[in-house]
Amino acid sequence: MIESGYAGRNSDGGIFKASAMKYWITHGSFDIPSPSPLTYDETNSPFPYYFAADKAFPLSQYLLRPYSKRTLDNVKRIFNYRLSRGRKTIECAFGMAAEKFQVLNGPIRCRKVESVNDIIKAMTMFSENDLLMIALILDEEEEEKAVKKRMWVHKAWKKRPTEGEFSTLYKELMDDGTKFFEYFRLSEYSFNLLLSKLEVHLKKQDTHWRKAITPRERLAVCLR
Repeated sequence: MIESGYAGRNSDGGIFKASAMKYWITHGSFDIPSPSPLTYDETNSPFPYYFAADKAFPLSQYLLRPYSKRTLDNVKRIFNYRLSRGRKTIECAFGMAAEKFQVLNGPIRCRKVESVNDIIKAMTMFSENDLLMIALILDEEEEEKAVKKRMWVHKAWKKRPTEGEFSTLYKELMDDGTKFFEYFRLSEYSFNLLLSKLEVHLKKQDTHWRKAITPRERLAVCLR
């Protein structure tokens, strides 16, 4: 029985309480083996089957949890140790699954909850078809994610480096010192001197989508 899709912020006990597994267990419809004698029990008394859980789960007729650390004695400490050994098998199984499926070593890179559920369910099967399913789902999610990241830029902004106001007007003002001073209210020498002192702070990093505005243009816009 595989149940997935619960939010990670929920507690283990809360998830189990809301699960279909608990419903079928409490209503006697879950296929749990009948009580049978333990291997080394000389009394040959039937012993019921239990689920081994940690302290996050509530104690019940079908579920064992460790004793609280506040009331431990030697007998309870030994019981907690042996129960922990039983749970260790489950922890090892998850470790082996994480080693086989690298997707479990970090957040699953999927936005759709249905895709995450399909991946988790597929990992319970160890056939090549299931491995292929996981690879295809991840590829589709990566493609959708890449498409959503594409940014639309207006044609006018694309022409800014060659036909923008700074690209055309600034070049003309450099040829006329008087007009340069009237436009920026300082000489070209003072402009370049100020730029040399502020260039480190005005410089931005280019991205894959567009080039950053140059420090010279930033300063020109600020002074204007």
